Amino acid sequence: MAKVAVLYYSKTGNTEKMAQAVKQGGENSDSQAHLARIEDFNPEDLPEYEGIIIGSPTYYGLLAGPVKDFLDRSIKVHGQLKNKIGAAFSSCATTGGGVESTILSILETMMVHGMLVKGFSDRGHYGPISVEEPDKRALKECRQLGEDIGNLVRNNY
Repeated sequence: MAKVAVLYYSKTGNTEKMAQAVKQGGENSDSQAHLARIEDFNPEDLPEYEGIIIGSPTYYGLLAGPVKDFLDRSIKVHGQLKNKIGAAFSSCATTGGGVESTILSILETMMVHGMLVKGFSDRGHYGPISVEEPDKRALKECRQLGEDIGNLVRNNY
């Protein structure tokens, strides 16, 4: 069974709610979705997963420090994530708060690892976003993200 890691950092609980919806979507695709706080996940375990989805709140237009630290430590598995499927999501406190730049920072790191990233033509192009607490639209997009990534890894691995 294809495995997807849904990793996140959340201080207020908003990004965590999004991560739970992403995991639910992954399970809807008949993939094994593993949900973990990024602080509790060892980056050296990333090669065990065919799909990796990372969520971060946006702080000053950037990803949260614990997510950046995790991505920096992922250098230990550089070259081992080639052709794995990646995606990202983010929450922020205000419209125009830099949420897309947060997602792009995560996706850039995934691309440096040689991962393939999923974009979207029918919703937030880079990944699901939420302004403050995720609303129905954001949670639906999160579930769809998990399902899309789950289907990709299930059909390709």
